[in-house]
Amino acid sequence: MTMLGLMGFAFIGMFVNSGFPSYTPKEYVPEISNGKIAILFTCPSEDQMKFVDALTNVGAESVIPVEASQL
Repeated sequence: MTMLGLMGFAFIGMFVNSGFPSYTPKEYVPEISNGKIAILFTCPSEDQMKFVDALTNVGAESVIPVEASQL
């Protein structure tokens, strides 16, 4: 019974720890599925152009501001 209880709580803990199911909006960039690498971060809207300029200056292929969307 102890082993059965441990397995049950481990199974429940996996779902609680992973946040399943998640109903909050998630960031999704389709290019990631095609093999590209993305850096997703949040920043204040007044500093957005500063980050875009900094990323393009260091060689970013594209900088696309996106909002979180529902999957």
